[in-house]
Amino acid sequence: MKPMKLSRRFALKGLGVSLAMPFLDAMRPHRGVLQAAETAPPRRWVMWHFPTGYRESTWRVAGGDGERDWQPSPALEPLQEHGVKEHVSVVQGLRAPYADGSGASHTCGISAQLSGLLCRQRVAENLRTIDQGIADEIRGDTPIHSLQLGTNVLVENPNDESGYSSTIKDHLSWKDSQTPLPKQTDPAAVFQRLFGDVVGDVDQDSLAFARRQRLRRSILDNVVREASSLSERLGKADQQKVEQYLDNVRSIEKSIQVEPRNNDSGMCDAQGRVGSFFAPDDIETHVRQMNELMVLALRCDVTRVIVFQYENTVTTIRHPFVGVDQPYHLGVAHHSQDEKKLDDYYRVNRWLVSQYAEFLAALRDVEEADGSTLLDNSAVIMTSELGDGSAHSHENLPCLIGGSAGGRLRVGGNHAFPAEQFMRLLLTSARAVGAPIDGWGEDYELTARPRKKISGVLPDLLV
Repeated sequence: MKPMKLSRRFALKGLGVSLAMPFLDAMRPHRGVLQAAETAPPRRWVMWHFPTGYRESTWRVAGGDGERDWQPSPALEPLQEHGVKEHVSVVQGLRAPYADGSGASHTCGISAQLSGLLCRQRVAENLRTIDQGIADEIRGDTPIHSLQLGTNVLVENPNDESGYSSTIKDHLSWKDSQTPLPKQTDPAAVFQRLFGDVVGDVDQDSLAFARRQRLRRSILDNVVREASSLSERLGKADQQKVEQYLDNVRSIEKSIQVEPRNNDSGMCDAQGRVGSFFAPDDIETHVRQMNELMVLALRCDVTRVIVFQYENTVTTIRHPFVGVDQPYHLGVAHHSQDEKKLDDYYRVNRWLVSQYAEFLAALRDVEEADGSTLLDNSAVIMTSELGDGSAHSHENLPCLIGGSAGGRLRVGGNHAFPAEQFMRLLLTSARAVGAPIDGWGEDYELTARPRKKISGVLPDLLV
């Protein structure tokens, strides 16, 4: 039988389902001068954000100048435990002068993280954020421009930081100056958005999801016949890839909480709209599911840009599974040098690094068309809007960057950039993934008016 050829955009179709596929040998172009270029994996960009800073002394790594033989600090030991240390660079000394607001460090830290704009009082406005600029450049023909995901939505109105909008306190991504991009916190809804037949249409996706739930059907039940037919026409290697991929999708789907808020007899509320679904009760499961969904989205090239936001900047979440049963913002991050609170701060920091490391390890385990890995072709930044949470500082922000962006980022090093602007790291990562962005935000270190954009990169991080 003649080998089957598939488009990179091939998807298994069924009722309310469009299941994108990972790269298969059958998707490789015929031999020719363009083969290498056409099979080069796309580059991806991810921000893995956590709130309210860190305990610097347990995170700080000795050495500098790009040294590769650095030993993990206590908070960063999970990088070694998950086997991804060599894929991660530690970046120290970065600051965000554009985040300094008058008594509004949380609000201005979040609003400026990706925009580089000093937040203003009494307006729910911001600059378009750099993740959107990166997505414009590297999206290609992916169905979803960018994903905004998280585990919690801030419900604080009015803002406790008086005079500032609550809107700019909980949105990292902005489509334009007037349009914040809310994060999706429900794994079931994210799953449906990734694999629903009407990508991006929340109402239609939810209706399709509800129909399947009433019938107790898996998303894969709707494409099983097409999947079987496809497998018969593929080579053995591709058959194994498809089988492993579908098993992975089914495993993730089974792990997601899908029970509606309403009773089992109906999925709709009084207005006839589909009800919301519960997110997992425990945060460990919630983060794991979001990590798995992000890997699926990137693996299948549904999107190439993701911003994930763990909780919110004033979260009250508790972490008893690491021995911390105090509300995180006021009971832990506001440590005032209390040793017990500082130890709790470290424990949560370490757990967050372990979740980031698990995400990187999952990317590392996905092989691309050219034999490289999904992690090799990504730039994954872990950071926070604050340095020290008790001081509400925007100096020396915690920052890790994983993946080499297709060989364009140096990995495995410890880099010190005293007093450099955080935005320059974002510009560096943008260039590495193929987004030639020269500047973003406003440079408050310049006195000339109107202010110019923050420009320049951190050359030591680039190959």
